[in-house]
Amino acid sequence: MPSKLSRDTFALFLSWVEDFGNEPDRSRKISAYTGRWEPLGTRDARAVLWVEDPTLPTNNCAACLLPNGWKATLEEIRRALALLGSNAPLASVCSDDAPSRIELAPPRLRAELQAKRQQLEFQKRRREMAEEEPEERRVKSRRLA
Repeated sequence: MPSKLSRDTFALFLSWVEDFGNEPDRSRKISAYTGRWEPLGTRDARAVLWVEDPTLPTNNCAACLLPNGWKATLEEIRRALALLGSNAPLASVCSDDAPSRIELAPPRLRAELQAKRQQLEFQKRRREMAEEEPEERRVKSRRLA
């Protein structure tokens, strides 16, 4: 029973976030204190989404969220909801094989993420080669040379 409850709770949360819409209401914020949407001052209305910091109510936890990041978030939420609706295993809903969103990262972080991805791909290829039979490896090496 707990796994069903977890799936349902997860789906409810995703649906709740999806209901923010393509462009969340910039006149309100999600309050960590009241657990509700609260009015937001006009100077703070520039943010795509305003999530009140529980330790500092004047701080927006979602301050770095940009419109294209919100769009990608909604796409992932809709993908997850579709998988949940088709009774896909929760592990596949939460897997890391989703489309790459590296282009949404700030330039310095993007370069770091790309380097890490290349390193992981290189390590994966090395593991695969180590698992191959020695003869297969020699044949491949000759082809690559």
